[in-house]
Amino acid sequence: MDYDEALRLHRQATGDARARAGHAGTVAEIGAGVLPMSAAANAGLSAARLVPGGLSRGKALGAKLMAGGVEGAGYGALHGAGHDEDVGDAASLGALGGISGTAAAQAVGGVTQHLAQLLKRGKPKVPSADDLRAQAQAADASSPMEAEALRSRVAKSDAVESLLREAEDAANPERAIRARIGRLPQAMKNLTPDELAAVRDVAKGSLSRKATRLTGDLLAPQGSLGGASVAGALSGLFNGYPSAIAAPLVGAGAKMLSDRLTKRKANRLAELMRAGGTKEALAGPDNAAQRLAKTQREALARILLSGELSLAPYAVGQD
Repeated sequence: MDYDEALRLHRQATGDARARAGHAGTVAEIGAGVLPMSAAANAGLSAARLVPGGLSRGKALGAKLMAGGVEGAGYGALHGAGHDEDVGDAASLGALGGISGTAAAQAVGGVTQHLAQLLKRGKPKVPSADDLRAQAQAADASSPMEAEALRSRVAKSDAVESLLREAEDAANPERAIRARIGRLPQAMKNLTPDELAAVRDVAKGSLSRKATRLTGDLLAPQGSLGGASVAGALSGLFNGYPSAIAAPLVGAGAKMLSDRLTKRKANRLAELMRAGGTKEALAGPDNAAQRLAKTQREALARILLSGELSLAPYAVGQD
């Protein structure tokens, strides 16, 4: 028989085998796709390794998504060439699978790590400023360097708490906290990497906190559109539309939540400084679930990518 007929029969036999195996065959096919990806990653051929360290959370996520798309496009092109599919289409599918798989793996890993942290037992107790001063005084004679390090932790924590007290008198305390905390790296040259990351988190915040802050700034009665939202609510009430009051209420609630979250993050920064400036000193060593959530995200992303590459052709009715 000619090549085309032999290829058709071979694909038919493969499809029959997959149908007989059911879910086990699907798992085996996905696993077979993951193996070369994992081997290449272990050999250093991974775009994720090119993501530089020290980036902010948002920039790091964007870089990882981009790296996942690049790596997925490469594997997609190889998959398409090996399965007699259009290489360009397969590369596009691989890029999409790489981005979505990386995003899903980061989300699953983040949620798992957060839940594991909440369930962790025996968290270290953060010393108070008075505790550290007493420890420093006791260490003066035997270990002057240790005493100086303890006083440095107190000084950094006191500076943050002083900024919080100053911000309470500002017209917009939440904005004042972010601005003052954001200037700490210029005033303090001895911040640790984890402390710098916490400073950035307070000053800029996550996407959800930014959205909450923007909602409060716009719709709260004291916000930029507060007058309009209150006027609209009153007009709606007088005209028989009580739901119109929702806008200023949502704005006020968002403003209160934004203020509370920012202040809590700043207090957490002060605790981090008193604990010694490292996340581990503040939260304790990672448990098994946290270690898996941190180390296996790339592996999960490759499993998801392999699944998309393996199943997509059959999802659209191709052999």
